[in-house]
Amino acid sequence: MGDRRFDVLYSRIRDAPDRTAELERLSDEEVIAALAAASRAADPLLANVLATEAQNRTFRATAITSNLGEGVAVLDRAWRVLLLNPAAEKMLGLTAPVALGREWHDLVHPFCTMLACPMRRLPGLGEFHQDDDALLMRREGRTIPVAITVTPLVRNGAVEGGVIVIRDIRERKQLEDESREKEERLERILGTVAEGILIMDLQGRITYANAAAERILGRGPRDLMQRTYYDPVWNFTTAEGSPLPVTDLPFRRSLLSGQPHADQEIGVERQDGVRIVINVNTVPLLTPTRSVSGLIVSFADITDKKGFIRQREAAEAKFRALLESAPDAMVIVNSRGEIVLVNKRTEELFGHAREDILGKSVEVLIPHRYAERHAEHRTDFFTLPKARPMGVGLDLHGLRKDGTEFPVEISLSPIQTPEGTLVASAIRDVSGRETARPAPRAILVDDPRRSA
Repeated sequence: MGDRRFDVLYSRIRDAPDRTAELERLSDEEVIAALAAASRAADPLLANVLATEAQNRTFRATAITSNLGEGVAVLDRAWRVLLLNPAAEKMLGLTAPVALGREWHDLVHPFCTMLACPMRRLPGLGEFHQDDDALLMRREGRTIPVAITVTPLVRNGAVEGGVIVIRDIRERKQLEDESREKEERLERILGTVAEGILIMDLQGRITYANAAAERILGRGPRDLMQRTYYDPVWNFTTAEGSPLPVTDLPFRRSLLSGQPHADQEIGVERQDGVRIVINVNTVPLLTPTRSVSGLIVSFADITDKKGFIRQREAAEAKFRALLESAPDAMVIVNSRGEIVLVNKRTEELFGHAREDILGKSVEVLIPHRYAERHAEHRTDFFTLPKARPMGVGLDLHGLRKDGTEFPVEISLSPIQTPEGTLVASAIRDVSGRETARPAPRAILVDDPRRSA
């Protein structure tokens, strides 16, 4: 603003019939300019009035902004600092005397030289500028993250300056960085887990899938993301292959009930059309108010396991069928001498119902006078098990439920199982045969030295 303009302002204020109204129409910059002109004109009375007006304006602005937790800078039309509140001073490492009169952009934003930089221009009427992730420079040269809002100062329909409100977001950025670091660490951990992990939102959309989930389901991240659990591509069934209604899916149940759901086996179709069986566990994600916000799903491919189980069940059924069809009584015991399996011929021969003797000691089928010695022979047999007839050269006897004894022939065969060695005894009733052997001896599992 040139000297002539200063003089015009001074004359207008001096000659105004209502000086108060005229002062209210002046901008802060015009008040300072008129004060300078009054001082040059040696008009102490008007100069004092203008100085008081300038001080009042500064006092009002300072009083309004000094107690704010956010930084506030007031700028003139040339983007020069007119006011800096204490919060802004502390935030930027500046004091008001250092900042006042300096160009704001060069003071705190010199690293941005783009002509479109919002720090180089005031917003127009009805405009404002907001940046929730900006950088400003402290006096020592270090930049700090801030959120800023720039609003124009308008007087009489014209922009005469601006107000910048600055919020220090260092704490927020630190929390965001820590949260991001935790998420990345968790993602790395989940990436090493053999089980598939999915995260779903409240609508059942997949928002996260780990590498195992992609591998098990045969789908890439682009295909998985944003699909819902009720998408037809999954073609969910029971583990046996029967149709499975959406209402019976564990995902739906957990989202509706807010309760975890464990170990449901369901069939699902991979992208390549191969059908697999998965074991699913779901845990709801809850807000602080305990409302459901989403779901964590873990699952494992148990297709091979289910196939193995079916094969094992088929083998066991075949074994039991063969056992039941055997003409001899079959008694199978474990290394503790406990009966684990018998066939129907055993029930007929010994007079016991199978449920009465399963889990009992095999000595229940032996005359009492031989039971203690038999337990010793049984232990010796398990030390060196091999298929052989039992009690060669001896008369062996079994004990019926009614207490009667009868002569038997016995063959022993070890069976290796995942649970350990079992011994199968095939027992034949030889009551119809004549014998001239010494006194009877009852043994179901023989002393191995007798048949050596």
